[in-house]
Amino acid sequence: MKITIITINYNDKQGLQKTFDSVFSQRYKDIEYIVIDGGSNEGSKELIEQNASKITYWVSEKDKGVYDAMNKGIEKAQGDYILFLNSGDYLADNAVLQNVVQAGLDADVVFGNVMLDSAGKLHLKKYTHKIDYAFLFGSAICHQVMFIKKVLFDRFGKYREDLKIVADWEHYYRLLVQKGIQFKHVPLTISVYNMEGLSNDENQKQLLITERNKVNAELFSEPIRELLENYTSLHKKYQGLMSSKSVSLALKIAKTFKGSGK
Repeated sequence: MKITIITINYNDKQGLQKTFDSVFSQRYKDIEYIVIDGGSNEGSKELIEQNASKITYWVSEKDKGVYDAMNKGIEKAQGDYILFLNSGDYLADNAVLQNVVQAGLDADVVFGNVMLDSAGKLHLKKYTHKIDYAFLFGSAICHQVMFIKKVLFDRFGKYREDLKIVADWEHYYRLLVQKGIQFKHVPLTISVYNMEGLSNDENQKQLLITERNKVNAELFSEPIRELLENYTSLHKKYQGLMSSKSVSLALKIAKTFKGSGK
């Protein structure tokens, strides 16, 4: 099973080195590694050249944005599954790919959990095992933890470049809605995600909302969107309630009494 890892980079030599170290140290060796650099001028290109023997394909040239760069990588990919790992992101440990393959790459999209890195503070985010319309209506899965079948891009196209932030989300969301693709969750921490990226810039939050609304309007009629909005709102309230310490304590007490037969 060949895994293609695609790294896009622009003027982030330090982050790129971190990503390189992660990929090059993997125990699993059936890897195709593609690096798409946007014409960096601060040493990234030289770093790539120094590691060229470990890279299957690389290019350093101007691009039209993040998704143009990702699409360039997809065009060159020959693996069975693709994992996008941007500069600054890195795999959780050197056995990640080996463990994922052992867990089974046997669905259209196989995904795990992510460690979020916010200014050096790490927080583990575990995803739900069930991926459906309601979950993706207002949420997303980090592409840094998603192994996507290459054939999905061959059959249904690459990322939309008219979307600046959510094209990766739009791609698998649209394929779920229109083609019924299958998602599989594996209980593994796949990568550490550097949250300094574009979609996490506070100045871009409104654009993210705007683009998600645009995609949802393309996929669903207004009555369906209203149902999904209501469901999402109720689900968030439920999650908030269940995370409450007092509710958690009450449930534990109720379980104890039920178990004792009282």
